[in-house]
Amino acid sequence: MISYIEQKTVQSEPDAGGELRSVVLSEMRGLSTDEKPTQDVANGSSFIEMDTGRIFFFDEANGRWLDFTGGGT
Repeated sequence: MISYIEQKTVQSEPDAGGELRSVVLSEMRGLSTDEKPTQDVANGSSFIEMDTGRIFFFDEANGRWLDFTGGGT
């Protein structure tokens, strides 16, 4: 079970039509044994493993978490 989730609404760069798009990013904290969600997660959301210190960012295009700290996914 994920221990902490904070959600922030941010505006992205203007699209081709010049419109700003709002995106809800999630910042999550949990243990390395917690399942990281892949459904309804915005691109760039983060997950910090409290027991290992590893930091992951969500790659929405490929539906996976990328290990920012240099380990595996």
